[in-house]
Amino acid sequence: MAGLFIYLRSAAPGAVTRAVEQRFPEPALQKNPQEDLKRYEREQRAALSTYGWVDRSKGLARIPIEEAMRIIAAKGEHAYDPPDQPASAPRPADTVGARP
Repeated sequence: MAGLFIYLRSAAPGAVTRAVEQRFPEPALQKNPQEDLKRYEREQRAALSTYGWVDRSKGLARIPIEEAMRIIAAKGEHAYDPPDQPASAPRPADTVGARP
């Protein structure tokens, strides 16, 4: 048995030493979940009822949900048809070097 310990000590120096216990940080729990929920709902209501930019560089904006529903309802049965393509967008066949 002593020979095994001598061998392990020389071949694998860390094999016979006790591992150091690592302490992990405590989880980051909510301090006041009720207030967090109220704040979240307030932010969501504000986002659904106001105008604002989603991505200004791409020209994407949000509109109030009531306005969006009025726009969709006004389109009737064609409300979910694909949007019209801009006239300036080239079609794939019109690109330079394209072949049929």
